[in-house]
Amino acid sequence: EILVGNQGLNSQYKASNAEPMELYVKDFDSNGSIEPILTTYVKGIKVPFLTRDELLDQISMMRPRFTDYQSFAEAKLSDVFTEDELKEAQIYKATELKTSLFTLNAGGKYESKPLPSLVQASPIFAFQVADVNEDGYLDLVMAGNMNHSKLRIGKMDANYGLLLLGDGQLNFKLVPQKRTGFWLKGDVRSMLKVEDRWFFGINALDVESYKLQK
Repeated sequence: EILVGNQGLNSQYKASNAEPMELYVKDFDSNGSIEPILTTYVKGIKVPFLTRDELLDQISMMRPRFTDYQSFAEAKLSDVFTEDELKEAQIYKATELKTSLFTLNAGGKYESKPLPSLVQASPIFAFQVADVNEDGYLDLVMAGNMNHSKLRIGKMDANYGLLLLGDGQLNFKLVPQKRTGFWLKGDVRSMLKVEDRWFFGINALDVESYKLQK
């Protein structure tokens, strides 16, 4: 009943309830510019998810604290910032990175329904719900990707367009790419179905269209 596109599980980003990713947002050096500091967990320890160079580019006052790469490589978040420096920082937390389908259970609460594993291979930014094969059940078309991330993260472009056929009970089966004919490259950010044709908006590229074969 609620479909949420997300980062997916095929990247260096990891998050869970026990070990969330957190974003600390504050003007740490009081220069009038807001600095976002992303954190993650390594072996149960909260650490900054950025390199020494990235930190110094944002907050130059950190240079005396980390005069070499080795000292920063071993630093926990508490080694980078004092408690006072973290006070009043806005904190945004992510505990789930899966693209998810939520449905109401008998108790009136939302619960996550499993989706095929390939859905998690790349970020999902666009989807449409429609009866693609005209069997009376709603299906899902998904697309996304992120080609312009930090160099050390790498491209997240494993999605060439996904078609998931539904059975009317909120269960979905992935149709192999060789059957769908999808070959979407780039960062898909929108899609639109007009009669029997699908249009895909891709960042910095032409709109692509596919016609439904009956």
